[in-house]
Amino acid sequence: MGSSHTATGRRFHVDHLSAGAVEVSGDQAHHAIHVLRLAVGAGVTLFDGAGRVAEGTIASAERSKLTVSVEHVGPLLARPEPVIELAFAIPKGKRVDWLLEKASELGVGRLQPVVFARSVAGGMDLPAGKRQRWMSHCISAARQCGLNFLPDLRQPLAVADYLAGCDCAIRLVGEIAEAAQPLPSALTDWSTGQTIAILVGPEGDLTDDERTAASHANFRPVHLGHTTLRVETAALALTAATVATCDHLNT
Repeated sequence: MGSSHTATGRRFHVDHLSAGAVEVSGDQAHHAIHVLRLAVGAGVTLFDGAGRVAEGTIASAERSKLTVSVEHVGPLLARPEPVIELAFAIPKGKRVDWLLEKASELGVGRLQPVVFARSVAGGMDLPAGKRQRWMSHCISAARQCGLNFLPDLRQPLAVADYLAGCDCAIRLVGEIAEAAQPLPSALTDWSTGQTIAILVGPEGDLTDDERTAASHANFRPVHLGHTTLRVETAALALTAATVATCDHLNT
């Protein structure tokens, strides 16, 4: 869905949002000053990624810092339904950046990297620098798409630990096996307020032990089609289809 220039280019994320003087720095400030050419007096929108939004006016603009004057912060917004937890094998290279950006565009609530027996990238550690880079893709997507919530990006977990700790009401795992059920059938008992977990394994697929453990953890196998998909393709296709199906169930 397209957005106007005002709605996208003039939206900036800040960690803490309150009435008064609010600072925007780093890449966002550089983009505002040197690309958008925003100057003192220009109107902007600020969001904190947790449901609070405010309109403000640029009070000062330096080389890499904006100070925005905010008179009033709007009421706390409710996160749109459904709230999805996307648990995924980490793809190689920049493909993970694309997954994070597009999952954020789709409004995913939680991003959970998972390490499988056949994982080919990533590990159990997410250093601060990498986490910051990953979150920058989520923030960029939220700014571009007019979203007011950022996903909760979590530390990687081994698949066994993830399955043991998952607390979502509805739990789905992507499968290419013919025995897997169609997505609409797996979501017939979903209702507003129930969180949905989507588990997507590596391109080498889950092992038999992992598949059995997922079944024991009440993950429902859902059919991904008849072609072998990359992790990011499977994750986003299943997420988009889940959002569309839940929207239909809510009408």
